[in-house]
Amino acid sequence: MSTSTPAIRSSKGRIRNMTTAALIAAMTAALGPLAIPIEPVPVTFQTFCVALAALLLPPGWAAGSMALYVALGAAGLPVFSKGAAGVGVLLGPTGGYLIGFVIGAGVGSLTRLGLRRAGSSRVVADIGAGIMLLVVVYGIGTAWLAYAAHLPLAAAAAAGVAPFVIGDAVKIAVAIAIAESVRSAVLGAD
Repeated sequence: MSTSTPAIRSSKGRIRNMTTAALIAAMTAALGPLAIPIEPVPVTFQTFCVALAALLLPPGWAAGSMALYVALGAAGLPVFSKGAAGVGVLLGPTGGYLIGFVIGAGVGSLTRLGLRRAGSSRVVADIGAGIMLLVVVYGIGTAWLAYAAHLPLAAAAAAGVAPFVIGDAVKIAVAIAIAESVRSAVLGAD
């Protein structure tokens, strides 16, 4: 009996991660179309969902959750900002932010794990994860915005980062509070 216990725990962990990843992808799909139309990059709730993925899932699952969301939109479901869909959105000016969600969720989760293993508190690790995921999302998104919209990098950063930093910091703070509650109540302490 004791030889199957690690396998059972492993199976439960995979099921929990799969369920959490699917729920976060679904939440991102539900919230993605809700946007405050600011050009060229609208204000959305997607960053909140990316943060939840990074805070609640291991790196591969966090990235996979956001990859599922991006794949749903690329396949034609109207889940991107303002109900947009299709591969054309990924190739458009804001497509880099969507790709940044996938990579940012994984990097944020990896950062969180690294900080926890180094002895940091959960709050410090969560804040570090939030900062790193924003650096990745903003970096990839801004680079692609500059390329796709034929803007100088500074102009792309002014349009695609500066107006969003405070709002994204608030979204990440809320995600940290929710993640702490979820980890304590549902997933057990990390």
